[in-house]
Formats: sequence, structure tokens, C-alpha cells
Amino acid sequence: MQLPFVAAQAAVQTRDLPIASSLVTFSQQLGGAIFLAIGETIFSSSLINNLQSLHLGLTPSQITGAGATGIRNLVGANTNALPMVLQMYSQSLQETFRLCIIMGGVSLLLASFVEWKNLRRI
Repeated sequence: MQLPFVAAQAAVQTRDLPIASSLVTFSQQLGGAIFLAIGETIFSSSLINNLQSLHLGLTPSQITGAGATGIRNLVGANTNALPMVLQMYSQSLQETFRLCIIMGGVSLLLASFVEWKNLRRI
């Protein structure tokens, strides 16, 4: 959490420190809010598509309304479909985690363009 602030403060002049700090805070908050929504959308749409391909007769609102712990109760613990449903749930989580990996790579790439300064000399 502190590293972006240190990098921003080292890269700007003293008179621009408040603006740099507020931009870092704003970017962190906005990025988290936007990509939380994107991740939820990826997960929900993937889960609905995957579970509808099993033809269990479930509606999308039942699937998303059940939540992580309610999926077992929705399908029924004694059915043969439960392992497939859990596999589809896992695949949906994997698709969401792909977004995290991609965004981590983009962040690493963008961080390489930050100006390098020796902080001991500032």
C-alpha cells in the first residue's frame, strides 16, 4: 500500500505532493471498485453459462441467488450432478482469477515506466 505513495512522492516536485498522493489514492480506490464489478460479472456469467449447459432446470436467478454455500442445497447432495456443478463452479473461479493475473501483468508492465530515483539522495 505504501510503495505507490513513495514512488509518486519521489517522482514529483514538493509543490505537487498533495496532488500526487490524492491521485494514487483515487486510482487505487477506483481501480478496486471497477475491477471488483468486472470480476463479479465474469464469475456470474461464466457460472450461469456453465451450469445451464448441464440442463439441471435451474434459472439464472436461482443460481446466482444460491451463493457459494447454497449451490449444494440447490442441486441436492445426493444427486450425481453435484460433482459436475462443483467443477463448473471451480471453472468459473478460474476465469475470474485469469483477470487478476492479466491485471497483475499489466501493472508490472506499467510500473516499468515509472522514473527510477535514488531515494537516499532526495
